[in-house]
Amino acid sequence: MVKKLGKRIGEETNYIPGAVNTGVFRDCIIDTSWDITAYEGWVPEFVLITHGHADHFRLAYLLRQRGARIGAPREEALLIERPEINIRAMFSWAWPPEEMVTSFFKGTACRVDFWVENWHYPGITPIPLPGHSVAQVGYLTEDGVLFSGDALYTRELWKEFPLPYSIDPGLVRDSLKRLKLTEFQWLVPGHGKPLTKEQSVEEIESHLAHLDRLDEMILYYLQKPRSTEEIISDIYTALQLKNSLAQYWLAVTVIKAHLSYLHRKEQVRFFLDKYRVYWEAIA
Repeated sequence: MVKKLGKRIGEETNYIPGAVNTGVFRDCIIDTSWDITAYEGWVPEFVLITHGHADHFRLAYLLRQRGARIGAPREEALLIERPEINIRAMFSWAWPPEEMVTSFFKGTACRVDFWVENWHYPGITPIPLPGHSVAQVGYLTEDGVLFSGDALYTRELWKEFPLPYSIDPGLVRDSLKRLKLTEFQWLVPGHGKPLTKEQSVEEIESHLAHLDRLDEMILYYLQKPRSTEEIISDIYTALQLKNSLAQYWLAVTVIKAHLSYLHRKEQVRFFLDKYRVYWEAIA
């Protein structure tokens, strides 16, 4: 029954393509489809979540009600059990107006039964891939298929989303380099088509180059002091992002993450003037 679900990609591994790709390995699934009929009435023993964004655990609560056990990274588990934490964190822990909340953070809470760091299952190895979120993991099956969550954005996705969400570009870079060094035959990203190892390496290099260009763009605008809001507006406008409140709040997090990264690299400094924080490049 399991081997009939989705498309075969490994000797024992299938994937179900969709808004979020789902992995199927023996009696486990990796992330959840957005359509419960994708499982044809089958209930897996384990549901393994890559990270605590609602698009990746959308049906976890329903599968758990039917008997599945839910596993997630320890530091992501609370975000699955209490999705409102992501929403509050985005708005400095206040509760934002509904119009400002991205659908990626709107999810149905689901209890997590175990942390994957403490879980041992023959044939699946969790791979730490933080950066997009605080403790995201990928899952590598023994037949060489790596489900990478949102650690890697392909060139196709960069065209659609010129400012993909992340909370730490330094960790994103580390995770991309870890992916490059990992042995696998196929990589299944959370969004997009499966990639061979050769294709994955090309996409990893492209992703790294996009991060570098974004840093360079920020440093260009910070040749003169700019407030946090001003630099967010500068980048938002330069990338021609959709003028929506939900998109804006995602951009706020991403650009602040890059500012923090550049500060740690001693490439920018900040100062406070009249209750407004300004940033400028260090010559």
